[in-house]
Amino acid sequence: MQAFHKVLQTIETAHKNGDRKLLFITGIGDSARGTGIIRQELPVYVDHPTVRDYVLGYKYENGKYLVRLRKNKTIE
Repeated sequence: MQAFHKVLQTIETAHKNGDRKLLFITGIGDSARGTGIIRQELPVYVDHPTVRDYVLGYKYENGKYLVRLRKNKTIE
C-alpha cells in the first residue's frame, strides 16, 4: 500500500504542476523475490478511482512506464 500512496502523490503533484507526462522507471524486477511491485501494480494503481481522473493513459516498454496525464484545467 505504501507504493500506491507514493505513486498517487507523484501523479497528483505532477498534475497540479501542469505536467503532462511522467516516466516511472521500474526495471524488470524479480517476482520470485517480491521485488518489482510498481512494475506489477501500476496498471491497477492508474485504474483506481482516486487516480483515474488524472491519467489519460499509460504504456509499458523496456522497464519503463510512460504515464500521460490529463490537462489541469485550473492552470490554463
